[in-house]
Amino acid sequence: LACPRGRYAGAGSPSCDICSAGFVPDTNQSSCRACEVGTNASEDGSECLACPRGRYAGAGSPSCDICSAGFVPDTNQSSCRACEVGTNASEDGSECLACPRGR
Repeated sequence: LACPRGRYAGAGSPSCDICSAGFVPDTNQSSCRACEVGTNASEDGSECLACPRGRYAGAGSPSCDICSAGFVPDTNQSSCRACEVGTNASEDGSECLACPRGR
């Protein structure tokens, strides 16, 4: 069974299905695979795309999320890390910046 882009059909399946959020069809469209850390499935479910700057996602995560206040994504955008003492997350949550004087 030939499936359209972003869909898969398991062995003997009569129809093409959409993978769960955070998953995309494997190369031969016979099953689904989890998107890697720091990525999430495209809107049409056909490929894994990098999370936007300041967001993170674990493997197979259904979305790219924003870290809590005072935290930023780690280097590979797989989880959040705390900003160091004397710093805080930038407005877009992508990096830790020095606190203004007196704060």
